[in-house]
Amino acid sequence: MALTANMGTNLAAKFGNIQTYTAGAAIYRGATVALKLTDGKVYPAEADSDDSEKYLVVGFAMEAAAVDGDEIRVRQDGKLKRGLQGVAVAGKLACVYDDETVQVYDSTHKIIVGRINELIGSTGVYVDLEDRPARLASSEYD
Repeated sequence: MALTANMGTNLAAKFGNIQTYTAGAAIYRGATVALKLTDGKVYPAEADSDDSEKYLVVGFAMEAAAVDGDEIRVRQDGKLKRGLQGVAVAGKLACVYDDETVQVYDSTHKIIVGRINELIGSTGVYVDLEDRPARLASSEYD
């Protein structure tokens, strides 16, 4: 389920690689964010569309952005706790389902968040944000 309010950081480490970006829309704290390559702004990650090749996950929002144009800090590394859509296997690539949820790569969900490195019951996973190819997933990566 996509975020409807700000969430905590849910990270295993306190310090890391943090960059500042300009938001292209309202973003909740804790949301997985993707950089839109055509305008250079970040947006809440969402299920793939025909424009999936135009987005690259850059991390998660350290703070909320109220409107288009706000500056926000984005954490680009660490082990991120996310909800799970479907069935996951540790070691597989996690792709965007929405700004709070991931699923294992398939033919319709291709924007990579990172690699699943730990399962949390049947409803969650930890995703390693540093272990991701810089391009869209294909069957050779799953």
